[in-house]
Amino acid sequence: MSPHSENDSLVIERDRWLGQEIFRLSLAEEFIKSVPGRIPPSEYDDLFANVLDCYQYRSACEDPYICGETFPSGYVADKSKYQEVLFAYVGSLNRTESEDKLKDVLARLRKYIPFSHDWRDPQSHQDPVDEVSPGPAGGTLVRLSPPALEQLEQDAMSFQDKQFDGLARYTALLHEHGQKIGEMPSYGEAKQSIRSGLPWFSTTVSYRGVEGHGSASTKKVAKQAASKDACDKLGLSHRISHLYS
Repeated sequence: MSPHSENDSLVIERDRWLGQEIFRLSLAEEFIKSVPGRIPPSEYDDLFANVLDCYQYRSACEDPYICGETFPSGYVADKSKYQEVLFAYVGSLNRTESEDKLKDVLARLRKYIPFSHDWRDPQSHQDPVDEVSPGPAGGTLVRLSPPALEQLEQDAMSFQDKQFDGLARYTALLHEHGQKIGEMPSYGEAKQSIRSGLPWFSTTVSYRGVEGHGSASTKKVAKQAASKDACDKLGLSHRISHLYS
């Protein structure tokens, strides 16, 4: 390996490391604004680990305004590969681009936190801001207590029910668009996993060469989230206001 190649490799590794830290900090700032005030700081580590695990890395990478041009049509990889590409991209932006450019990309990346805007507890914004104590040493995750798990499940089901009608519009939009061109969207089977002791479902929809990804605490909302992701990628989402005005 030539000295030039070694230097290039070192730059990429540094970009990836720093990009990961910048990315985590950006999501942590969104998380701390969104997490319900009644959740104690001792449980932040576990919940934030859930956010990182459920983050839509592939959708973020495929976003044409982030690093979508990096991927050829039909490219599919595992989550770790998308993470590496995303972190390296953020790190390179920090090194080569303006601060405003980096802020714009980080703001766009935050929209791929599953339902981040729906976590917010309106009552928590009216309460005084509590001092946040540091997490456990060494990053050890704190297991949620049973009452907190029960409350978290109730909160999740509540906001999912409220959001279902709005998200269902994107599924209807895809269906209507498909009927017009004679090509209907195809939904994958929902896959179940466990996140912080709660059931979590992920699914995909394929339509016109684009794959939309969605995840939520119920199958039906995961499907609607996948529809929204596909509409966003295809540039169809702006039609929602006209369709339901």
